[in-house]
Amino acid sequence: MCNMGLKESKKFAIGSFHENGGGKFEILERWFDEKTNQVMLKYRYLGDGRIETNKEANVNASEWKWRKVRGLAGNRAESSPIKEEERVTMTRLEERLNDIYIKIENLFVENTNIISDIHHEFEEHRKILHEMMHTLAVQQKQIEQLVNDRSLINKLLEKV
Repeated sequence: MCNMGLKESKKFAIGSFHENGGGKFEILERWFDEKTNQVMLKYRYLGDGRIETNKEANVNASEWKWRKVRGLAGNRAESSPIKEEERVTMTRLEERLNDIYIKIENLFVENTNIISDIHHEFEEHRKILHEMMHTLAVQQKQIEQLVNDRSLINKLLEKV
């Protein structure tokens, strides 16, 4: 999408690949959102195929932080290089966080399915209750008619 005033980006060109804490992703779309006055990105994670939309500045910061943690960005004079054992620990931590994220996503899908089932059952019970209320109304009218008929029969019997 090309909008007025939005220059083409070399870094976030459509089809370019990047990586952050969430994994590797491909840029699908870049546009200027007039509501927020921000450049927005739509991207797809290669690992699980999920698609996200975020501000370009947020994606850039996320990518930079991810690179900095791995010693690939930032002023090297200010920070000491990451030791291999720390890198392994961070990789394991990231894998555990990704596993937790996947479990949360699965629980979300499961709960969504359960809520959908409950909603369906609620609608079925509502229909049954509505039918029962209709049947009771019909029976109430029949009872009233029988009472009227009995009253009429009693009056006729009194006259006989």
